[in-house]
Amino acid sequence: MRNTWELTEYQKEIDLYLQSAVRLYGHIPPRQFLQIFNRFHKENKLYKADLEKWMNKLNRQAKTYRIYTNAIINTTVSNEEIDIIIGYQQGKSFFIPKSEESFIQWSSPYYFPETEQSKKLKDYFLTACKVPLVVIPPLMHELTMSVMEEQRMQCKYDILEKYHVLRSITANQADELFSLFADFINNTPHWANCGYSPQEMH
Repeated sequence: MRNTWELTEYQKEIDLYLQSAVRLYGHIPPRQFLQIFNRFHKENKLYKADLEKWMNKLNRQAKTYRIYTNAIINTTVSNEEIDIIIGYQQGKSFFIPKSEESFIQWSSPYYFPETEQSKKLKDYFLTACKVPLVVIPPLMHELTMSVMEEQRMQCKYDILEKYHVLRSITANQADELFSLFADFINNTPHWANCGYSPQEMH
């Protein structure tokens, strides 16, 4: 007998998009989600009535998102943090990646955007800060998510301390590091900016 809670192939595609959306935006209204989904599914569009009809089924499968009638939110952070993000998002348009591939890559919990600024920061960790190569992926991932989620600067500093980044650098190197880190922050997508980086918002 078929499991009534098992997702169809089409629903699995929706689930993949929902995972991607909450990792890129933190919070997104259903109407905006449908616009993004249908941009890449012109022959098989999704309608709000279908999303609402399958809401319980998708929520039952979900690990990172929760669908409501007026919001789709990331469940890896607190509701209080999401409320703050929603406030920041007011009046801003959502960033829409140019291709389906560039959007759904966000569904991976290990994905983070590689930019010129992130490469420079990573290289500085390796050369000046003597951070072991094996530590770089988790370090960059945690820093990226802390930036995207609008975590306080102390949280970012705690991540650097956790990975012993500041242990063996001079004061001048620390100044250079935090200059590179500021550039990294300004060129990383922010949930508060609906997926745009501060630089792109300018």
